[in-house]
Amino acid sequence: MKQWKLKHPDKVLASRQKCAEKNRLRVREWAKANPERARKLSKLYYERHKDEVIERARIWKLNNPDRKRLSNRLSAQRMRLKDPGRIRSIDKLHKTKKLLRVPKWADLFAIMEFYRGCPAGYEVDHIIPLCGKNVSGLHVLNNLQYLSIAENRRKSNKFTQEQVPSFGSSSEPTFRPN
Repeated sequence: MKQWKLKHPDKVLASRQKCAEKNRLRVREWAKANPERARKLSKLYYERHKDEVIERARIWKLNNPDRKRLSNRLSAQRMRLKDPGRIRSIDKLHKTKKLLRVPKWADLFAIMEFYRGCPAGYEVDHIIPLCGKNVSGLHVLNNLQYLSIAENRRKSNKFTQEQVPSFGSSSEPTFRPN
């Protein structure tokens, strides 16, 4: 048997792949039939192999950026459909936090015009985030800038020292094309 396996590695590989697929299907069926037990085993596996799981996920994300983006979009859509009340509460919380960061002297009309003037493919971003980890800014015209969607996602809720000189140097908001 060993000699046959050595002479026919392609047949051995095909057989293993076929068995692996059957095993995957069997495991999926068992998990559907026993969801609680499957969840417990999955959590236990994660606890025991946390570093490996995180590293595999990181590598997969790097190798499949389009699929990851699609996966994120689909999960967000599922969450909106599953729990629209939660989405409304998150939106309300965001709007409330923004309102709390608007001083009485802010020119709301100018801010509204700045939002309306946002070019296609760009988003309005707060230079100093409204609710940053180390510093929080205000919802005022001088704290707004246009950023491309990708750049805004990269920046997220961060503020770096590089942004300090450009902030407040003039009364006009900044526009940073890529």
